Amino acid sequence: PASQLARYVAKPATSDAKILAMGAKAYREHETLVVRLSQIRDPVIRQMAATVADYLFGRMNNAP
Repeated sequence: PASQLARYVAKPATSDAKILAMGAKAYREHETLVVRLSQIRDPVIRQMAATVADYLFGRMNNAP
């Protein structure tokens, strides 16, 4: 049988479209920006976003 806590575990988004829609809503309603670095195609802008994230949150564990 499943754990009684299983109902409290968040279900992952099932599609990229749903993830994009959630991100758009968070940006519009809460001024919160969540992007995957892989979504940013321009290398200069991608590096800028990574630099800002490193400044705010510290470097990622897998970063060199």
